[in-house]
Amino acid sequence: MRDPLNRHRRRIALATLGGANIVVLGGAPFWAVPGGAIAGLVLAVTLARHRPDLGWLTDAPALGCVCAAFLPAPTAVALPLALGMTGLWAAVLDRGWSDRLPWRLIRRSQATATLLMPASAAWAALVPGAGHPDDYWTGRLHDYNRDPDDPETFYLTFSDGREAVLSFIEAIAPHGCRYQVETMGPEGVRTRMVQLSLTSLGPDRCRAVSRIEDREMALGLALRDWIEDRDDHGLSALPHLPAPQGARRAGLLPLRRAAR
Repeated sequence: MRDPLNRHRRRIALATLGGANIVVLGGAPFWAVPGGAIAGLVLAVTLARHRPDLGWLTDAPALGCVCAAFLPAPTAVALPLALGMTGLWAAVLDRGWSDRLPWRLIRRSQATATLLMPASAAWAALVPGAGHPDDYWTGRLHDYNRDPDDPETFYLTFSDGREAVLSFIEAIAPHGCRYQVETMGPEGVRTRMVQLSLTSLGPDRCRAVSRIEDREMALGLALRDWIEDRDDHGLSALPHLPAPQGARRAGLLPLRRAAR
């Protein structure tokens, strides 16, 4: 299972930068800047360790302070400006508000890695329903059931209460698969296309290439996913060779209007 601090590394960096900037905006002496940065760092790490569901509390203030620091404004209005920017970012991050906007994003990402395990073990760890629920890389897959009328469809339940419907488009174990998964959670229904390719490099090593496409993403959800580093494909959670053998890249397609 992936280290929670690794998943929140962008949030921690953002909170650290935001803490430093709020000291600058407040007109404090330069020597106080490290104290603000440390305060932001400690708060973000504490939330990531003990209350990851509240990690978003640092996001809007940090974004507001960072943006305000780059705007030319006198010190007297710097803090009110940061407060206003915080409110703006809070609105963007809020699901109820951003979902009402007519634009949606499509995000595509790819990850590659040389895994230190046979392809069969990587298959069980990376493909939901391919092995025991405890084998799945997140450690949060509670159970799954195969549709009795469609052997290519699985119903997944996760320990955080989310549910998902996974439909295989093609699968050749343990070499590769392509599937669509619809996840029902607090942010609504999310549709994701996943393509996985595994190439055996010997009895205890394989090459993995994972491609993910997230569809119909609201602006706030896309930003929250970036902050929480949710474009991870699971490869970094498994034993693997370090860079440059392991690599990731991700990107967003241009904005488009949501289908009516």
